[in-house]
Amino acid sequence: MGTWRLVVFLSGISIFLALQLSVLLTPMIERDYFPIETDDSLAYTQRAKQFEECFRQDCKALLDLRKQHAQSPDSSPERITAKERLLADSIAIYGPLHSALQSGLKSLGFSWTSAYNILHLATLILLVVGFAYWTSGLFGIEVSGLTLALLGGLVVYRLMGVDALIPSFLSTGIALFTWGLLLRFQRRLGYWLLPLVLLMLSAHMMVGFFLGGITLAAFWLLDGWRLKGRDLGVFLTGGFLVLADYLLQHWVDHPKLGGSVVPVSMLSPEYWPLLKANLASILVQFRDWMGLTGGKFETLAVLILAIVLLPKGKKKPFVLFFVLISLLCLVSALVVYAHLSGPVFSRFFLIWAGLMTGAVSYLAWRCGQVVISWFFSLRRSPKGHSEDTGDFHWRYVTVIGSILILSILCFNAVTIFSEALKVIPKQRSYKLKRFNYSFDENQVSLLLEGPLPCHRVLYGHREVMGAFFVMGSMRCGALFANILPVDNAEKKQWILSHQVSHFVFRNPAVPNVGKLLLDQAQIHLRYLNGEPTAEEIRFYFKNGAEASTIVLQGQDSTGVETILERFELPAHGSGWMTSKAAAIFSSVDMTLIQEKGKATALLGIRLGQDEKDLLWPWQQGLELSFLDRLRDDRPGTVKKTRFDIGAEYNLPGVSEVIADRGFSALATMEF
Repeated sequence: MGTWRLVVFLSGISIFLALQLSVLLTPMIERDYFPIETDDSLAYTQRAKQFEECFRQDCKALLDLRKQHAQSPDSSPERITAKERLLADSIAIYGPLHSALQSGLKSLGFSWTSAYNILHLATLILLVVGFAYWTSGLFGIEVSGLTLALLGGLVVYRLMGVDALIPSFLSTGIALFTWGLLLRFQRRLGYWLLPLVLLMLSAHMMVGFFLGGITLAAFWLLDGWRLKGRDLGVFLTGGFLVLADYLLQHWVDHPKLGGSVVPVSMLSPEYWPLLKANLASILVQFRDWMGLTGGKFETLAVLILAIVLLPKGKKKPFVLFFVLISLLCLVSALVVYAHLSGPVFSRFFLIWAGLMTGAVSYLAWRCGQVVISWFFSLRRSPKGHSEDTGDFHWRYVTVIGSILILSILCFNAVTIFSEALKVIPKQRSYKLKRFNYSFDENQVSLLLEGPLPCHRVLYGHREVMGAFFVMGSMRCGALFANILPVDNAEKKQWILSHQVSHFVFRNPAVPNVGKLLLDQAQIHLRYLNGEPTAEEIRFYFKNGAEASTIVLQGQDSTGVETILERFELPAHGSGWMTSKAAAIFSSVDMTLIQEKGKATALLGIRLGQDEKDLLWPWQQGLELSFLDRLRDDRPGTVKKTRFDIGAEYNLPGVSEVIADRGFSALATMEF
């Protein structure tokens, strides 16, 4: 292996990893409590907790949720979606290898979040190694490096899911590495193929089913058609493993294995409109990738030229994998779900994009070789030397064509990289801010060990339920509020009959960015009964790295806008600050404004003095409104809460909020 080839190869790997890590590392390090993509990461972490505590799903919480899921009618699209999300996030197990690895890391002393982040980064490395090993077998090591560099820019620019490395990518990384082994050893791999197929299946049962099938097809077809002896035994045993994976998803019910959501039948009248929407989403992904080549005709030309130019020994593997992966994408495009666009296709499109990016890179490499060879031949040619006219013209046509192709591909590649570099800060900020919640583990302790036994807990949000489950609340019974009966009388009867003792819900004063930042959230307060209900109002502030001034603005006794109070906070200061001005001036509407400094967070509001260890004004007659905005380039959403949980959730029997720190709150139920 030439040094320069190794340099290109390692440079490509480094560029791919650098681009991905520039998006992922800062959010991983700086987030308050949960990993990035909190909704998904909590679902996977919850399964890891199940793996060690409730694998057969025979604990109280999962028995209750499975029963509620089965009994809840599909009375509306919203209810169907809620049931599907409950099944996907809290019941179905389809990545046992991912769960086992995360649970194993936790047993070594890591926190759940650290274990998830380590596994996330390991999956990224496995994916890169898999792509590198596979594409180097198809095109050569130098082309593999160029492929990874280009794919890294495409992935960051158009994401392609690599920003959220879910268990399906663990299966993909194993499959890519296995395909690289097949290119080098073919049937000599023998029985070593079987544990690799088993790992694919256990990493993600549904995705592994398809990738395992592709792997067996490649094992069969890469080295002729006939199978006999050991090779036939390997193929049949692998087929048995893939079939067993499929049957386990349909026959085993405790635990519920495999695909969490049932696709729409082709015989259903809903199928064809949904397929049309599915294909529209898929075409967007193809158009995004074709930014590298310039369009569909250019993509076809690249494919044909790559096949023509590939050496004889590499043509068949490339064509075989192109056909198999294209068929896989086609089949997955026909799998339609009621409320998701192209979820199965998107799992496999990255593989197709990697293969085609390899073809583009190979074409660019060959064109570069032609141009460089021509340039050096000019320098070596003696003066007065003349070539045969036909050869001369044909060579110049080839050189000019190569220069033209290189120019187009380089221009498109530079455009993609420049766009990727623009996107990185936005994506990094989004990953850092989205669902960057804090969590109070003491709420789970209070639920499990408090004076009121946790007979059965009603959960208001999936993320809150996942967080509580991870911390040990699966030993209590559980119901999910989003699929309770709609009718109030039926809802009350359901809650009564199931003896609900606690209600756990997402704190309505916590935005999607995790904190109410005064310089961004546009915070307004309003007394509901038209006048102050206490002699003072208290605010809990937490300041950033510089001193700040916070202004409470409202109306004086004549209705004129005025400053009611000014709070001075030192750098990194935090605590309660009290104002009696609001009560003195009888200001019904108030606004909190950051006059000086930045990134000061409002972590609590209470009216009057009391001994309760609470941060927010539950049932105190105060309305809070704020702007919830994840992206600076988008308008955001104004949210309001009156801190009346029974009314906001339309629930009977909510007695008292007893804990409310972080993104969740815990209330007791009485009837």
